[in-house]
Amino acid sequence: MISQSWEFVVPGTPEELWPYAGDSERFNRLIRNPAVTYREEPDARGGIRRYGRFRIHGIAMEWREHPYEWRENEAWSVLREYTRGPLSRFMLALRLVPDGPRTRMVFTLELAARSPLTAPGLPLVLLEVRQKTKLFAERLEGWAAGRFERVFTEPVPALGAVARSRIGSLRSRLIDRGFDGPLVERLAKMVIEAPDFDLLKIRPYAVADAWKADRQTVLRLFLHATRLGLLDMSWDLVCPACRGAKERHASLEELAESVHCASCNIDFRANFDSSVELTFRPSPAIRKVEALIFCVGGPGSTPHVVAQRYLAPEGSEDLTVPVVPGAYRLRSPQIPGQTAFTVTPDAPAACDLTLSASIPFPAELAIAPGGTLRLHSTEPESTVFIMERVAWADHIVRASAVTAMQEFRDLFAAQNLAPGVEMGISRLAFLFSDLKASTAMYALMGDASAFSLVQDHFRILEREVAAHGGAVVKTIGDAIMAVFPDAGDCVKAGLAIQRAIADFNAASGRPPITVKLGAHFGPTIAVSLNDRLDYFGTTVNVAARVQNESQ
Repeated sequence: MISQSWEFVVPGTPEELWPYAGDSERFNRLIRNPAVTYREEPDARGGIRRYGRFRIHGIAMEWREHPYEWRENEAWSVLREYTRGPLSRFMLALRLVPDGPRTRMVFTLELAARSPLTAPGLPLVLLEVRQKTKLFAERLEGWAAGRFERVFTEPVPALGAVARSRIGSLRSRLIDRGFDGPLVERLAKMVIEAPDFDLLKIRPYAVADAWKADRQTVLRLFLHATRLGLLDMSWDLVCPACRGAKERHASLEELAESVHCASCNIDFRANFDSSVELTFRPSPAIRKVEALIFCVGGPGSTPHVVAQRYLAPEGSEDLTVPVVPGAYRLRSPQIPGQTAFTVTPDAPAACDLTLSASIPFPAELAIAPGGTLRLHSTEPESTVFIMERVAWADHIVRASAVTAMQEFRDLFAAQNLAPGVEMGISRLAFLFSDLKASTAMYALMGDASAFSLVQDHFRILEREVAAHGGAVVKTIGDAIMAVFPDAGDCVKAGLAIQRAIADFNAASGRPPITVKLGAHFGPTIAVSLNDRLDYFGTTVNVAARVQNESQ
């Protein structure tokens, strides 16, 4: 076996470099490693065993890949035990050591040959890995100096004339629909020029932030681009633990209520808040994106995970918790349960936690920022432990929010859940309306005139609901039921409706109308009823009853 360390000094702090240094998928694409085929097998103790294979320099290689170990902003390592090929062991580690405004990137590589015959090739493998890490360091240096627009890059296939012509036509149609020309141009450029990996799972809010554009505008642009055929949408079923997409579906109708995550060894019930995310990718008719995998399991795949480590059999380790206050949790794929802990200034500086299949996790702990979590294992084998943030990233387009948009409902009326499927939602706001004394109005004005007045009032309600980020779920006689992702927007819409009705009464020359409104905010259940996405539950019932009490 041979072992060697080397380092590069690059601009930036470890915190600034970690999003790149921890992204093993993009790193392997950058250095032109071959794509990997993975298979997973259940582990008897929980979780999975992951096996990979690829062919490099004409040589077939197969290995068992142990879980990455890392501490955010500090270090990572990965161990591969080979079952085929010239190597028997490959372990690569990276440490980020602060050095003023720069960082020392210290790499360590351990290699072992399968037999004496293949041992002479180890120095060549070592040299190749060093050259590839040097390329990565040079990219970081060039990016920091402004010579490169991005750290990671990969070859992009050239689109044919037909695809480019089609993109040009769709670009014009999006502008005709009222979208800003430069924004549409950026979308077209992304579809044409972005690397495949960037297009496999496009998150509209993340794109909006990168473009410094309004999130809702970009989401609307993506929805219309999907309707026109430039993009495809995907409903991703996301594991609440590892937050990886376990299933991807083109239609809500394909979603199931229960999902299994083999990586985390858990079953979970899908819900519209955190389990179902809307993402996009180019339509295959425009550009075929290769869904190749170059690495899985690294820090970049699960950015919410602060640390992932092995705890030795019956071993102990002191783990430093984050300095950022907030809600976190610690869990292990091999041990049922988890412990929630809060990082807060008034908490103890240290806590003890035992990892044992026979001892339940404590429900909750509190630790001071930068404090110590002392871990102890009673298990006879090595145990993986995971420390992660509880809060979800805010750049996710949740199904609960997008299905409550009027534009989505208008563009994709056929997107419904399968019959009998129910999706929980932790919070939505509902607004119910009713036209006061409508029966007397019909008698006074006659059916035709009263019906015309009711339709005019519907248009006002629909306009204000849509203008405030909501959607009309259905009309019920001369009333509406509307839904809003945000309670504040619901209230603003209600106030805007009353102002608009007052203006309408002053200008119509017809008998004035009075609209009663009621709202409520809370948990609900999404279902499909009468070929549309609908909601039921206590929150919906209370909103209707509040409207009934309105004067």
